[in-house]
Amino acid sequence: RSVSGNPDLVQATIDGLDLRWETFPGDGDVLAVSAFYKKIDKPIERIIQPTTDFRQSFVNAASATLWGLELELRRSLGGLSPVLDRWSVSANLAHIRSSVEVGLQQLSVVASSDRPLEGQSDDIANLALQFYQPEWGTMVRFLGAYTGERLTDVGAFGIPDVYESAATTFDAVLSQSRGPWVRGV
Repeated sequence: RSVSGNPDLVQATIDGLDLRWETFPGDGDVLAVSAFYKKIDKPIERIIQPTTDFRQSFVNAASATLWGLELELRRSLGGLSPVLDRWSVSANLAHIRSSVEVGLQQLSVVASSDRPLEGQSDDIANLALQFYQPEWGTMVRFLGAYTGERLTDVGAFGIPDVYESAATTFDAVLSQSRGPWVRGV
C-alpha cells in the first residue's frame, strides 16, 4: 500500500492527568495501580484514500479523549523457594477507553464519527518470566503480550474503517554480556 503525506497536518498537543499508587513489598518488587485521563488536541490519524491501491495518508481530527486504568506487578520468586531466587515475574494490564471528535470539515469525508482513536486498543496485557544470573551476565526472559482489537485505518470517502483483530504474541530473549573471561578488542 502506498502512503501520501499531508502538508496541512499540525502538531498534536496532549494534556494529561495521572494518579498512581505504588508499593514496594520487597527488593526490586513493585505493585502499582494507575488511573489516567488524556485530552489530545488535533490528534493525527491514518486514513485510507479511495485510490486503486487504497493509499494511506494522515489527517488531524479535532480532538480525542483517553482514560483508563493500569495494574502493574513485578515480583521476585525467591520468596517461594531459594531455588527460585534468580527468577522474577512481571505483569501489567491496561484497560483504556478512547473517543474521537471529528472536525466539521471531516464529517463528510470519514466513514464514522463515533469511534475510538486510531491505533488504540481497549485492552493491553503483558506477562514476563525472567531468569537472571549476574555472575555469568546471563538473562533469559519469556514474554507474552495481548493487544485487543484496534482501529488501524480510518475509512474515508465511502471506504469503511479498518480494524486489526486482537493478537497474542510469545517471545523469548537470551542476553549474554561479555564476562571477564572474554577479552575485548
